[in-house]
Amino acid sequence: MTVEKIENYIKKYGVPIYIKIDVEGYEYEVIQGLETAVPLISLEANLPEFKQESVNCITYLSNISKDKYVFNFTTNNSFILINFVPMNEAVKFITTTELRYLEIYAKLVK
Repeated sequence: MTVEKIENYIKKYGVPIYIKIDVEGYEYEVIQGLETAVPLISLEANLPEFKQESVNCITYLSNISKDKYVFNFTTNNSFILINFVPMNEAVKFITTTELRYLEIYAKLVK
């Protein structure tokens, strides 16, 4: 099986407005194939099993965007936090929440 990096598609088709990543525990591996900041990205976080991988995803996205991503989380299609928060607050939320499932949203701010 051939695996393509997201970046290859960006080079071919341009930067998308939104990417949803749903790959059952391989979110960090997929995120690592991204070099370009995309305006909106969402990915699953199954906790606590993939807590560190979720933190790694948030950190990686912040690094490729020079800390211009802010984050929020959903359950049942409703945002949990009133506002999107910077990386350090997002990591704190992931590492302390009792929730078992989240959708992480990363939004690029200018």
